[in-house]
Amino acid sequence: ADGSLRDAKKPSNNTRTRLLPNGEKLEVAELKDNPIIFHASVLPVSDPAVASLGKASGTLSPPPPKKKSVPFLIPYTVPIDAFTVRNVDGKHQIVLGVAAIALNRDGNPEEHDAQQVTMVLKEEMYRRNPDLPITLDQQLNLAKDDQFLHIGIWDTVSGRFGSIEVPIQVPKH
Repeated sequence: ADGSLRDAKKPSNNTRTRLLPNGEKLEVAELKDNPIIFHASVLPVSDPAVASLGKASGTLSPPPPKKKSVPFLIPYTVPIDAFTVRNVDGKHQIVLGVAAIALNRDGNPEEHDAQQVTMVLKEEMYRRNPDLPITLDQQLNLAKDDQFLHIGIWDTVSGRFGSIEVPIQVPKH
């Protein structure tokens, strides 16, 4: 009754000031309630469809091979405008995190990979098309007991996050 509860249907247009490590201040819109919408596929590396994928904007370092596991590729596609673009030393850059967690049938984590990525955007391309999608490839070794893959992506500056859960079938190795 005192108006302290936010109307859940109204998006918040509030901003907050975030202090960066170099002492610089950054005004960040409160967008945490708006998830990052992205596309991700989960394919065994041996799948012929992997060869038809275009070159990714970025590729994460693959984990070392494991016995009794099958390497899978997770190609992400997400619009640049889902992230906070900062000007660092005269270059546009975004810093994002990605994570993939393999779960068994009981929901227990079996395998995981989480990494932070800094991408420097080509000035000309960014100026011409600021909502251009970026692509990022992540690799994960999955075992036959893995049944679900929980995939997440987040903006390390604003805290916005998006996630999906994908059922998987790991072929026999």
